[in-house]
Amino acid sequence: MTREQRSKIQSIHEAQDTDAFAIPAEQLERVIARASVLQHAAGDGEQRQMSEQEIIAIGREVGLDAEHVRQALAEFRAEALSPAPPEDHPLLARWFGSPHARVRRVMHGDPQDIHRAFERHLSRQARMRAVRLRGTTSVWEPDSSWMGKLTRALDFEGRGYELTQLKSFSIVTAAASPSESLVTLTADLGEARSEQIQGWGYGLLAALVTLFVVPVAMNMSAWVWLLIPSLAAVAAGIGVFSIQRAMDSRRRRAALLLEGLMDQLEFGRRAGKPR
Repeated sequence: MTREQRSKIQSIHEAQDTDAFAIPAEQLERVIARASVLQHAAGDGEQRQMSEQEIIAIGREVGLDAEHVRQALAEFRAEALSPAPPEDHPLLARWFGSPHARVRRVMHGDPQDIHRAFERHLSRQARMRAVRLRGTTSVWEPDSSWMGKLTRALDFEGRGYELTQLKSFSIVTAAASPSESLVTLTADLGEARSEQIQGWGYGLLAALVTLFVVPVAMNMSAWVWLLIPSLAAVAAGIGVFSIQRAMDSRRRRAALLLEGLMDQLEFGRRAGKPR
């Protein structure tokens, strides 16, 4: 075996060894976070603030585009600006799921300008009306006037008016940086969840009444009465599971509609800017 052949074989083995310990790029965050924990645990942590340019430089070292790093920084800063999620009864949330769907996005522009763009679009294009409007916070619901209902029913322009599937949703815009704003949309699905619970509750009540009445009317054996608690528990379990599945589907649908609204506003504002 020549020296050149041995050198090639050694290079192949070294490459294989290196690939065996390669870390996927998407795991970078976990590695950095763990290294930071270890350093602080050893008392070597440095309590200093990093500038945006330093973070961008670090991102560039690992192959991250500066624009994406700035976007991530804006979203990180905006976390503190995001409104707290609406309160809900913990037992209802645990059994039946949250009655809210929320989406957030960092968009270029002033928060007041962005909010006004939402106002114009919702009132003119989506046939929604503001039930609360204060600064950069608003709550919207479908326009219940006869003109709004007629326009949605005829739908000559083929808009679909899909946002009217949401009984109510809120818009909050807040500055995330000098040139960017955090937009938070939250849909309230509490009424839909209440309807689901009431429907299954009435159905379970009717089933229990039937289970009590039929054995008495038909003079059945006593052992039939022993089945009633078990059947009621099974029916209640099925009801809870069904409501959870239904609410999951509604939240996904609501989030999709809200994301679509953001897309329309964001791309529409970009298209309207002078070049």
